[in-house]
Amino acid sequence: AQFISGSKSAGQLALMQNLKSDFTQLPAPGSAVHFRFTSKIAEADKAAQIMNLRNSMSQAAQQIPEKDRPMAKQILDGLTKVMEATIQEGTFDGAGSVSLDDDTFRAVLGGKVADGRALEAELKRVADAVSGKPSAPEFKFNTGTHQGMTLHSVRFPIKSDDRTVQKAFGDAILLSVATADDAFMISVDPTGDTALKAAIDRMGSAKAQGVTPMDATLEVAQIIRYAQALAPNPLLDNALQTVQQYVGKDKVQLAARMIERGAMYRITIEEGVLRSAGAAAKGGNNANGGF
Repeated sequence: AQFISGSKSAGQLALMQNLKSDFTQLPAPGSAVHFRFTSKIAEADKAAQIMNLRNSMSQAAQQIPEKDRPMAKQILDGLTKVMEATIQEGTFDGAGSVSLDDDTFRAVLGGKVADGRALEAELKRVADAVSGKPSAPEFKFNTGTHQGMTLHSVRFPIKSDDRTVQKAFGDAILLSVATADDAFMISVDPTGDTALKAAIDRMGSAKAQGVTPMDATLEVAQIIRYAQALAPNPLLDNALQTVQQYVGKDKVQLAARMIERGAMYRITIEEGVLRSAGAAAKGGNNANGGF
């Protein structure tokens, strides 16, 4: 779509030209899912975005049981302040990825924030608020530094009889957190902070690069293989056997790019994805007596 020259919308989109990102190297190489987002916020739009943020946080608080709501509101209010400051700075920039190598779930996410130390302080407030409560997560702060970022960890105990959950995460989810003056990074990695430190290292050797507003990729063969490893079933097996015949053609991609006074969004679904979906559907029909 293209907007009329000189219009408010055209002016807003003009800010999205010539974007640069500091997070292009954050996603892990060969990951099953990787994405990046970068945008500029027009001065005239900041108040509206802050209001939308506050409304969203208020709605989130209402979904929390009433007995826990006062504590939750205090936590959400603190996080809202950090996010509002980032909106006021006028830039969103971040990236993330999910890796499934060796049938192990690892994820990393990072982004720009107006005040990383304020975010760290809010995490400490969360730790204080939940301390001593049943099944409370275990927080450890200032466990070390890496490339100038301060490291922390959070261990979330899991109490579930679901075998799929147990196989994916064991008895706990280990979250590693890194904070800096103007950035944060988070990883989920059962081995500790290995994935987090590797991402920080990739970031440390990279310079800001020109980017489009958004791009995302799903490597469907990896995702199906992981799902089959967690909870095998014939439909997934049919899909996996099919998609493996289309090496390098198994992606779903979403990309956005700017044009004069407008933007274009493109979704690409490669042949292997369509074929695997068809194989799974056919297997399901046959299992139910279909044709």
